[in-house]
This record gives sequence, structure tokens and C-alpha cells, in this order.
Amino acid sequence: MSAKTYTKRDVVKRTATNLGVSIVKTEKIVDEVFKTLREIMSEDLKNIRIEIRNFGTLEVKPTRAKPKARNPRTDKIVSVNS
Repeated sequence: MSAKTYTKRDVVKRTATNLGVSIVKTEKIVDEVFKTLREIMSEDLKNIRIEIRNFGTLEVKPTRAKPKARNPRTDKIVSVNS
């Protein structure tokens, strides 16, 4: 059983319907919200946490580099040099 996938377009349509606003206006607002979240999460800080009450938390956490990775198409293991 696979999960239902919602796209940004689905979010825009549902939000526009809920607010009684045009899809074009709503799309600009949703795009700007996602752009702002990306900008915040891209800041050069070690730990970033965005907490949105009654929704969830988005976090950027430092991780150690992985010396090896696997190509999912070929299953070939490759060395990763940073």
C-alpha cells in the first residue's frame, strides 16, 4: 500500500479553496513561504530549528561525512570525497 503524495500545487489549490482566494494569489504566497523557509535553513549556522506551532519542526543538523555511497540504479559502491 503506497502513501498518497501531495504536491505544492495541491497545497496551493486547497489553501485557495479554504481562503476563497484565487489560485494565482495563493501560489505567490505559498512560494514565498517555502522560499523563506529555504533561506532560513540555508543560513550558515550549525544548528537551525524552525518550530511552527500546531504543525511541526524543521531542523538542520550537522552530520559526519559518509566515506562511501551507493548508486541506487547500479548498486555500485563509490567513494565520496568532500
